[in-house]
Amino acid sequence: MRLSEHFSLDEAIKSDTAHRLGIDNSPTPAHLLHLKHSAAGMERVRALLGGRAIIATSVYRGAALNQAVGGVSGSAHTEGWAWDFHHAVLSDLAAARLLAEKADELDFDQLIYERGRCVHISFDPRAGRGGPRRQVLSQPGGPGSRVIVGIVS
Repeated sequence: MRLSEHFSLDEAIKSDTAHRLGIDNSPTPAHLLHLKHSAAGMERVRALLGGRAIIATSVYRGAALNQAVGGVSGSAHTEGWAWDFHHAVLSDLAAARLLAEKADELDFDQLIYERGRCVHISFDPRAGRGGPRRQVLSQPGGPGSRVIVGIVS
């Protein structure tokens, strides 16, 4: 099933951990709608980054999978709003910086450069209760480190 022109449901729910542990990572109907909304956001990301391929590394994580991988409680991934990704050509840092520069052209809640891991972006339109917060953040120490404002290496 296609979520959008360039993104499929299969890539959004794929998880080696889920496969290894026998976890059903199928989205609920509500989460499927969120995935379609966020895939539309990823189409805009793809366009802003030059139209080149986006490699999704973690998208939808049902509650059981999120717990198994040590995800934070309340993660946007568990609702189908968040995508962790790499760009086919740009480094994660370059992709995050370019997206931060074009933040006014993209309706996102959080953009996080996770050094040594990925670029994380979420599209929950309700996150700030008044709409997406457009937070631009970094984890320069890598996963588990302190999150700071702005894109820094």
